[in-house]
Amino acid sequence: MKNNMFNKENSTPLKIGSLFDGIGVFPLSASRFGIDPTWASEIEKAPISITKPLS
Repeated sequence: MKNNMFNKENSTPLKIGSLFDGIGVFPLSASRFGIDPTWASEIEKAPISITKPLS
């Protein structure tokens, strides 16, 4: 039996959310594998300043 886990024709795009995100390494690495990071949560100011968009 063939594993359809990586068959893009029959699959729904994966999405993730990240609690306690830190500097955003988990969403960054997921996006490099085609997973859509839809949200992230962090309350500490230092990590937020690192991942904050420049615009």
